[in-house]
Amino acid sequence: MSAEDLGSESGEGWHRDPYLVHEDRWYSDGQPTKLVRDHGAESYDPPPPGLPKTGLVKLPWNLPRPYDPDAGKPRRRFIDVNPGIPWDPI
Repeated sequence: MSAEDLGSESGEGWHRDPYLVHEDRWYSDGQPTKLVRDHGAESYDPPPPGLPKTGLVKLPWNLPRPYDPDAGKPRRRFIDVNPGIPWDPI
């Protein structure tokens, strides 16, 4: 696969990781960065050497957050869930 086959895109944003190491990789000015994302958690991992294995797939900016069954519900406090048990923040 040549560099022309991979396509190019200027700008920045999240793309599917074309190296197939992580789910997503941040691109800045059309170049891959070390910022990656897996299951919504961000971390750092430099792009591996060599050409990407796939073309770029830009992700929409408004991807839904991972499913949270408690989204929108009031948060429960320890004291409300465990009455009578002393809370020790250590």
